[in-house]
Amino acid sequence: MHNPRILPENIRQSPLKHLSVRNTMESSQRIISVFLFLFALVTGNCDGNLVFNGDFESISDNNTPESWSSAGNASVKQKLYTDIGRDGKHCAKLECFEFKGDGPDFHAMICQVGKVIIKKGEWYRLTFFARGERIRGDAVDVGLSNTRTWENTGLSEAFIVGRDWRKYEFIFQASSDLPAEASRLQFWFKSPGVLWLDDVEIVKIEEGRQWFPQITGDGVINMVPNSSFECDDAGWGSFTYGLSGWAGNLYRLEGEIDNKIAYHGNKSLKIALNQRDLPVFYFDYFTPVAQKVKRVFAANIGWFKVSQDNVMTLSAYIRADADETRGELIVNDPNGRRQSKKVTITKNWQRYEFSFKPTHRYFFIAVGVDLEATGRDTATVWIDAVQLEHGDKATAYQPRTAAESFLISTVPNNISIKPAKGFEAKVVAFNNSESTQKISGKITVTDFFDKPIYEREILLNVQPNSGSSLRLKNLNQGRPGFFRINYSYGNSSNSLR
Repeated sequence: MHNPRILPENIRQSPLKHLSVRNTMESSQRIISVFLFLFALVTGNCDGNLVFNGDFESISDNNTPESWSSAGNASVKQKLYTDIGRDGKHCAKLECFEFKGDGPDFHAMICQVGKVIIKKGEWYRLTFFARGERIRGDAVDVGLSNTRTWENTGLSEAFIVGRDWRKYEFIFQASSDLPAEASRLQFWFKSPGVLWLDDVEIVKIEEGRQWFPQITGDGVINMVPNSSFECDDAGWGSFTYGLSGWAGNLYRLEGEIDNKIAYHGNKSLKIALNQRDLPVFYFDYFTPVAQKVKRVFAANIGWFKVSQDNVMTLSAYIRADADETRGELIVNDPNGRRQSKKVTITKNWQRYEFSFKPTHRYFFIAVGVDLEATGRDTATVWIDAVQLEHGDKATAYQPRTAAESFLISTVPNNISIKPAKGFEAKVVAFNNSESTQKISGKITVTDFFDKPIYEREILLNVQPNSGSSLRLKNLNQGRPGFFRINYSYGNSSNSLR
């Protein structure tokens, strides 16, 4: 054995032989310490790593990493052994010399069987270092399987390798309990080639997969930014459901700011649908799709981060150009689970509310009109004073904060077709209070490599119950390329790319 796990001489003879018996409590403490020491030596998991010998420093007589093996059809010629790792120590090396055939077990694979244990519903983080050569497409798969059912248990990912060492990280949630005796952690590819692997670690984590940008409710009643559209379309896009393709959605806000009709303040969002010029969704795999979108909802940009333990209420003031117009209030989580309430909209402003218990820690909201359910060729709705709050009923409407400010684009799709003139954007603000508010913010422009190339302080004095704006011209003048413009104001920020 290379690098064997050698126990101290006194422990190999008898763990209890050298314990003092003068004090029962002292003796118990020492017994516990010896047990924990032995447990760590046997399992190799004293650091919380659920993977045994993840650093590949324990090596068997045949120069293979202990508790790791290769797997695959006998016609796939492969070999697993150890090599020099990323830090000069040991790593695993899986080399496939010949690959013929096709089927579920035709793969070059390094795996650990009978070691990793996970619990349903818990979150875990997998990290490892890898590099590769001559692998088809440079693509490698990783998964954690139940060998009784041959189903993955929440971890099923792919990654791209290069000639240099690179660190990889995946967050996953266990979809079922996985006992050690049915566990197989596996890395595999389906071609000749070489894969090096080092420092494999799976640890349990409290915070699962996160979604960005995040919107929290700290210190506010209404969680929705720009909830009354006084800062134009800042923070809003569009959403629909029922599309025939398996991916894709509305990519921009399908609506316009109305400066003449409003329930709160001076503006509202107007969504007007007409059978003659509806948005069209295109999808081309496998069967081509060209589908008119008859459900259009205004959706907030970002993910609300909440506790799943409390009931929440979504509300909005809506009016239509005709009675019996059908609409819907929607809550949508990252897994595509949708909760909603269908409503019938009248010609008068009316508040509609929907109380729900979140199915996920993250979600976004959407409010809009369903032309198909309405049963007419046209339908127009105005949306205002959207509110998301804790509790089982809506309280009196109020904006997220007394003063709000955002950066918005003034060009379609944030694309400047004349780099010589630079890019244009606009800082918008609204003051919902009874006194003048001083808006003090900062603009920062970074390039593709996140290098700052421009900074500017922003100062606006906004009168009570009114809005203000500042147009920014000639940003990045004469510099083509990709840029990010970030605007920070108080504890909030937003950016354009």
